[in-house]
Amino acid sequence: MPSRPARRPGAIAVAAALAVLVVAGTTMLGLMWLAAPQDRPVLAWVEHTHETIDALHLTLDSVETAEAAQRGFLLTRDPAYLRSYATAVASGWRRLAQAQALMADNPGQAERLHALPELLQAQFGLIARSLTLARDGNPDAALALMREDSGQRLTDHLRQAIAEMVATEQQLLQSRRTELRQAEARRRQQLAGAALLALAGLGLGGATLLRLLRVSSRARRDAATAAERQRLLELMDLAGIMVREFDGTIRVWSEGCHRLYGWTTAEAVGRRSHDLLQTVFPVPLAEVEAILQREGEWSGDLHHRTRDGREVIVAARKVLQRDATGGPPLVLESLTDITSLHRTEVALRESQAELRSVLDTAAEGIVVANAKGRILSVNRATLRMFGYDHAEDLVGRDLGVLMPSAEAARHRDYIAAHIAGSQPRVIEPPDRELYGRRRDGSDFPIDLAVSSFGTNGKRCLTGIIRDATARKQAEAALRDSEARLRLVQQVGGIAFTDRAITDDKALISPEYTQLYGLPPGQTHITLQEFLDLTHPEDRDKLQADISTVYIQGRTRRTEFRIRRPDGELRWVASRVEVFPGPDGKPDRVISAQQDITEIVTAREALAARGEELERRVAERTAALAAAEARFRAIFDSQFQFIALLAPEGTLLEVNRTALEAGGLGRAETIGRPFWETGWWPDTERAQLQREVAEAAQGAVVQRVMESRGADGRTLWVDYSLKPVRDAASGAIIWVIAEGRDITEQRDLSGQLAQAQKVQALGQLASGIAHDFNNVLQTVSGAAMLIERRPDDPEKARQLARTAINAASRGASITQRLLSFARRGELRTETIPTADLLDGVREVLAHTLGTLITVRTEAAPGTPPVLSDRGQLETALVNLGTNARDAMPRGGTLTFRATRADSDAPATLPPGDYVRIDVIDTGAGMDAETLARVTEPFFTTKPPGQGTGLGLPMVKDFAQRSGGALAISSTPGIGTTVSLWLRQAREETAPHHGEDNRPAQPGATPARILLVDDDELVRETLAAQLEDAGFATLTVSGGAEAVAALEAGEAVDALVSDLSMPGMSGVETIQKARHLRPNLPCFLLTGYVGERAALAAEDAFTLVRKPVAGRQLANRIEASLETTHR
Repeated sequence: MPSRPARRPGAIAVAAALAVLVVAGTTMLGLMWLAAPQDRPVLAWVEHTHETIDALHLTLDSVETAEAAQRGFLLTRDPAYLRSYATAVASGWRRLAQAQALMADNPGQAERLHALPELLQAQFGLIARSLTLARDGNPDAALALMREDSGQRLTDHLRQAIAEMVATEQQLLQSRRTELRQAEARRRQQLAGAALLALAGLGLGGATLLRLLRVSSRARRDAATAAERQRLLELMDLAGIMVREFDGTIRVWSEGCHRLYGWTTAEAVGRRSHDLLQTVFPVPLAEVEAILQREGEWSGDLHHRTRDGREVIVAARKVLQRDATGGPPLVLESLTDITSLHRTEVALRESQAELRSVLDTAAEGIVVANAKGRILSVNRATLRMFGYDHAEDLVGRDLGVLMPSAEAARHRDYIAAHIAGSQPRVIEPPDRELYGRRRDGSDFPIDLAVSSFGTNGKRCLTGIIRDATARKQAEAALRDSEARLRLVQQVGGIAFTDRAITDDKALISPEYTQLYGLPPGQTHITLQEFLDLTHPEDRDKLQADISTVYIQGRTRRTEFRIRRPDGELRWVASRVEVFPGPDGKPDRVISAQQDITEIVTAREALAARGEELERRVAERTAALAAAEARFRAIFDSQFQFIALLAPEGTLLEVNRTALEAGGLGRAETIGRPFWETGWWPDTERAQLQREVAEAAQGAVVQRVMESRGADGRTLWVDYSLKPVRDAASGAIIWVIAEGRDITEQRDLSGQLAQAQKVQALGQLASGIAHDFNNVLQTVSGAAMLIERRPDDPEKARQLARTAINAASRGASITQRLLSFARRGELRTETIPTADLLDGVREVLAHTLGTLITVRTEAAPGTPPVLSDRGQLETALVNLGTNARDAMPRGGTLTFRATRADSDAPATLPPGDYVRIDVIDTGAGMDAETLARVTEPFFTTKPPGQGTGLGLPMVKDFAQRSGGALAISSTPGIGTTVSLWLRQAREETAPHHGEDNRPAQPGATPARILLVDDDELVRETLAAQLEDAGFATLTVSGGAEAVAALEAGEAVDALVSDLSMPGMSGVETIQKARHLRPNLPCFLLTGYVGERAALAAEDAFTLVRKPVAGRQLANRIEASLETTHR
C-alpha cells in the first residue's frame, strides 16, 4: 500500500528512541525514581486532558459527518450515505461515552456533561426522522425537515457546549503544564552534570516516543477524517460552493457552480454574484444581509439565471466568516439545485389543491381513516353535516366520535371486515337504520358507503356519507301521501283505472265499481265493457279521444255521460295520462274519473245565472264609472288644494287645482312622500314630515306655510292635515291634506297692516311732536344764546354741546320712527334686549297717556335677540296700544325680557330663545275670547274701531322670525302676551358715537368732493370737514359731481347724499367708481329702511345721518389710510 513506506522511518525512530531510553533509563532509573516520585501523576493528568479534548472533538466530528451523510442521501438517494450515517452515529455515542468516562471525576464539567447526551440524542433523532421520511417515499417532507432551523440550532448548541468544555479542559491542561514545568525545574536543581545529560536523553527519548505515538494515532485519525472530508467536499461540489465578499464579489467558484450555472471559475471570480446570477430573494436583500450580520448565517430558496438564461431555483445556505485579524468578512454559500423539486412541489400542491377542491365541493361527506379507526381527513360536507367548524376538530380522533354509542362499540369489527375486502359497499343493516352523531349530541339517519385502499403498505378506509334525513322524511311523506290519497279516493269517490297498452283489460279501483254501478269486488273491465256503459251520444267522441291518447301519448281531459246498469244517467270527468316504457314508447295508461253530475247541474244553473249577473255587473260598472267621473270633476274643480295621503306620508291622489298651482304633473307627485314633492321649499320639508306623522297619529294640524307656485313665485297657503278613520275599526287609513291660496289675502293684510302702522303713527304723533318740540326748543335756545354771547367762548362751547346732545336725541327719535314705519320682508340683526325695551318705552311714554304707567324689566344677563328691529318694535307698540285699550281707567303696562329656559310652546323648534312678555293689568279675556283672539279679523272692539289683524300679524311675525307667540289671560286681572324670539350670539355692538380724536393733518390736506342738494347740510358738512383738516369741493347734484371728475378734478374721496333730484347718490357713486375704480366713496342716508338694501353694495361705505363731522372725518381718514397702503 502507498502509505506503508511512510511508516518505516517512524518505526526506526521509535526503535532509536527506545534504545536511547533503555540506555538513559538504565543510568538514571534509580535516581529518577528517587528524585521525582511526585511528577508521575502530573504527566498522567496531562495525557488524560489531551485524551479528553480529542474525545470531545471527535464527538463533534461524528455529528458533522452524520449531517453530511444526511444531505448526501437526500440529494442522491445513495445507500452508501446511510452506512456512513450509521457509522457516524455509533462513533458519536462511543466518543461521548469516552469523554464521559474521562471527565466523570471533574465536578466542573458535570452540568455540561449531563446536557450533552440530550443534545446529541435530539440531533441524531432529527436526522433519523428526515432519513425515515425519505426512505418511506416522502422526500418533500424530508427536505422540509432538513431545512428547518431546529437542526441548525441543535448543532449550534452542541458545538457551543463542546467548545465550552474544551475551553475548560484547555485551562486545566495549562495549569497542569505549569505544574509539570515547576517539577522539572526542581529535578534540574537536584541532578548534576551526568545525571542532567542522562535525564535529557531520557526526556528526549520519552518525548520522541510519546510524540511519535501521538503522531501515529493522530495520523490515522487524520487520514480517516481526510477521507470523510473528501467525500463531503465531493458532495458539496455536487451542490455548488461559492465564497464571496460581503458586497457580493466572488472569490471561490466550485465545479458544482460551474455545472449548475454554466460560468467557469475564471468567468465568475471577481464579479458580483447578485448581478451575475440576477438573484431574486424571497425577502429584501437588506434584510438578508442584516440577518447575516446579526446571526452569522441565513438559509432560504433563491431564484437565479444561468448563463443561457434559464431560471433555476436553489436551496442556499449563507454563512458569514469573520476574519480574526480584522480583514473583510467572507460569505460561504452552499447552493443546491431544487428546480425540479420545486416544480414537483408546485405540481403536487396544485394537484392536492384540486383534489381538496373536488372533495370540499362534494355534496356527500367523505371521511378517510387508517386501519386503527383514526380519522386522517374529512371534507367540508362532513364538517357541515356533523356540526364541526374545522377539520382539526376531527382529524386524529376515533371514528366512534361520529357514531352513536351503540355503533361506536362495534365499529372496530366493521373496520376489520372492510379492510379484508376491496370493493365499496353500502352499510345498511336489514333490521335497523344507520345513524350518525353530531357534535351537539343529536343523532340523524345516514347512508354510508365504505371501501378500503392501500398506500405505502398501509390499509385505509374511505367512507362516503349522505344525510338520509331528507330521504327518510320523503319516504314518510310518501307513505303519508299515499294514505291521504287513498282517503281522498274514498271520500271524494275518485275512481282509477290502470291499463297496459297491449292489454285489453284494465285494473279498476273499488271506487270505479261504485261509480259505474258494477258488482262489488270486480277488479277488471274490458274496453268494450267500458264503451257499452257510456252514453251513445258521447261514445264516438270518447273513442276518438282514446285513440288520440294511445297514438300520441298525450294527457287528455274529457267529460262524458254514462248510463249505469240500473239505468241512472251520470256525468263523469276523466283525466287520462300515458306513461312511456324503457324504450320511450307509450306503455301504460292510467285514468282518474269522478262523478260530476251535481257539478254539471250546478254549472248549467250557474251559467244561466251568470248571464243575468253579467248584465247587472255591466249596468253597475257603467253607473260606477259615471259616479267616479262626477267625483273626479268635483274633486278637480275645487278651489282648494286637496290631496289624499297614506298614513306613512305617500301621496295617493291629488286634485287638478293643486297640480296646476305648483306647475306639476301626476307622474311627478303620485307615489312620492308628500314632503318631497315639488310644492314645498327645503325650509318647509322637515316640519311638514313631522306634521304628517302627527296627523297619522290622530292630530289635526293647521298653519300658514310657504309653497312654490308654477311660475316660480312664492305662494302662501292656509294648510291643514286631518286623519280619516275606518268606519268599522276606527283605525286611521288615510290623511287628507287641504290648502287654500291666501297669497292675495296676505298681501292685502300686509297693506292693511301698513295702514294700521300709519294709524298708529297718528296715535304716536302727539308724543313724538312733544319730543321734537323739546329738541327744537333746546337747539334754537342754545343757538340764540351763542349769537348773543360771542365774546364768551366757554359759555358758547357749553351751549353748543347742549345743542349737539339735543340733535342726537332728535336723530334717535327720527330713526325709531322710520324703523317703525318701514314695511317689507324680515331683515334680521342682533338687537340688545334692554335697549329694545327702553326704546319702545320712550315711544309709548307720551302716547299712552298719563293714566298708563310703562315699565321695562330685563333680567341681568338676558342675551340679545335675532330679529327685524323695525317689525319687532312695531309688534311691541301694537301690543302696547292694545293693552292701553284694555285699561280705559289706567293701569300698568310691563315689558319684561328673560332667557327662555322652559314653558316654551310645543311647536317651537329646538334652540336658544329670549322670551318677551307684554303684561297689562286690564279687564282680561274669557276662555272663548282667548281661543279666537289670534284669528284674522276677529276683534273685541266696537264696529269700526278695530280690524282684527293686530294679534294675527304679531303671531305671524313671531313665526316668520323662527319663534312663537302665546297668550294667557284672567278676567279682572289682566293679559300676558309672550313672544319667543331666537337668541343671537353675544357680539360687541359697533360704536356709532362721535370720535373726538383730533385730526392729523398731513403735509398736503386730502380733498373731499361733497355732494348734497340741501345747501345748509352741504355747507355745514363742508365746514366740519375743513375744520378736521380736509380741503373740500362742494356741488349740489350728482351730474355736477360726475362732470367734475370727468374734467380731471383732483379729489381723494367722494361723500354723497342718497336722495337727490335727478341722479341719486347710488348712481353718482357707481359712475364715479367707473371713472376712478379706487376712489373711496361714502353714502349718507337718514332712511333706516335703506340700510339692508344698500348693504349688498360693495362700492361705498354707508353712513347714517345725522353724523358728526369728526366721526365722518375719522372714517374718511381710515379709508384713505387703507387705500394708500
